[in-house]
Amino acid sequence: MRLQSAAMVLAVFYALLQLLFLSGLGFVLSRLRGWPRELFHGFNRFVASVALPLSFFTSIARTDPASLRSSWIFPIAAVATILLGLALSAPVFSTPGFSRDDRRAGLGLSTFGNSGYLPLALMEILPLSLPALSGRFGFSIAPLYIGTYLMVYSPALWTLGNWLVTGTGRPRPGELVTPPFVGIVAGLAVLGFGLQRPLLDQALPFYHVFRALERIGATTVPLVMVALGAMIGELAFEPGTRRGLFGMAAAVSVVRFVLFPAAFVAAYFLVLKPLAFTPAQIWTLFLLMHLPPATNFSVMASRTGRNEAHVSFTLLATYIIYIVALPLYLLLFLRLADAG
Repeated sequence: MRLQSAAMVLAVFYALLQLLFLSGLGFVLSRLRGWPRELFHGFNRFVASVALPLSFFTSIARTDPASLRSSWIFPIAAVATILLGLALSAPVFSTPGFSRDDRRAGLGLSTFGNSGYLPLALMEILPLSLPALSGRFGFSIAPLYIGTYLMVYSPALWTLGNWLVTGTGRPRPGELVTPPFVGIVAGLAVLGFGLQRPLLDQALPFYHVFRALERIGATTVPLVMVALGAMIGELAFEPGTRRGLFGMAAAVSVVRFVLFPAAFVAAYFLVLKPLAFTPAQIWTLFLLMHLPPATNFSVMASRTGRNEAHVSFTLLATYIIYIVALPLYLLLFLRLADAG
């Protein structure tokens, strides 16, 4: 049993190491090779506007249409997760050590996790090293569940989350319909209107266009991780600000990596297990409640020039912690599932 647990931890670590390498590449290109920051900001814009929407569209369009019936819970879960994040982080950031702006930025970073990029990346990477895990927990259905979750979560991130972290003004109604939202709706339309068969028929031209869109969507994870590493490479810390950066990162880490996982365990025993949620539903909720902050905050901060150092350093610290913590979380999750 110990050998199996150690093997799984090592397999997950190697999978996550791929993400760390991509971020390291961006760091080297930006910090050591002097590549212009505008290039990496362009990567971020391309991912948010084109690659991520296409990734969701193509992933959802390939899902079994029968799975739509079991996806209703995830928009509700998105609202519950946002409210939970605000409730968990408010006491943490109410201490005197945080200014008003820091407190608001901390609320945003703690509440909104990377619910788009990282779960999709794990769906691609983990089956290569842990194929049994993929079959047991229905990895093929997870993009549909994540997509319906993001139909609520993504507009909230780009409005409420943006306002909390950058303080540039209150959310505008026009920001509610984001490109990822459009990609998710388009994928759901394929399933809902019975368009899957002509779209995936290799004898028709639609299929080959669809395959081209899949290739564009596949660039999501590499580009966003390289851009994140580049942004970290641009950091320059003043001696007087380091304490504040560490304090913000530590507080966000407590919420994301201690309080959220504890809330998932409570939800498992109080709600998920008694109501007989499916393994795929439980697995997806597990992923969505064990995440570092959203990398989209780097786009928001760089676009407005507000809280860039805090956002960048917090993302760096929390992603390093995530690399170490996720294998341990997976072990605990599998023990919960086996006990159930």
